[in-house]
Amino acid sequence: MKKTYFDTVFTLLLFCVFIFASAAMLLCGIKVYENTENDTAKVYGTQTALSYIANKVRQNDCGNIRIETLPTDTRALAMDCEIDGESYTTYLYYYGGNLCEIFSPADIIIEADSGIPVIGAESLDIDYTDGIIKVTVKESHGFSDFILLSPVSETEEV
Repeated sequence: MKKTYFDTVFTLLLFCVFIFASAAMLLCGIKVYENTENDTAKVYGTQTALSYIANKVRQNDCGNIRIETLPTDTRALAMDCEIDGESYTTYLYYYGGNLCEIFSPADIIIEADSGIPVIGAESLDIDYTDGIIKVTVKESHGFSDFILLSPVSETEEV
């Protein structure tokens, strides 16, 4: 009878250890998932904004690319292109907590508040030095990242 009692206790103890180990692994997995999700959320905004800007520069690298100041003292990346003999300009800039874009005829003076918000950001800095455009995006989580672009077309700061 005693042997059966010890067998039962040993089995229950082993089962409890297994349950405890399973719960500990589950809690560790949840913590890893939360950390990964937080890191992804931090990086998403900056990486999306920088990728969008890089693709716009590559798409519009057929004409003049410049850094221009809009009438509201907002610095913008302006990219000229010609479509069917007409000149157009794409402006990328920061306004009202967002990366914004405007595509307009080149001879139109635009206002910053008329742009289309692309993605939220805390700040956007655009610098031009020695043929290299440096774009820095800061996300609302405090995370910032930058990209260096070297357009083939002529680049200038206005």
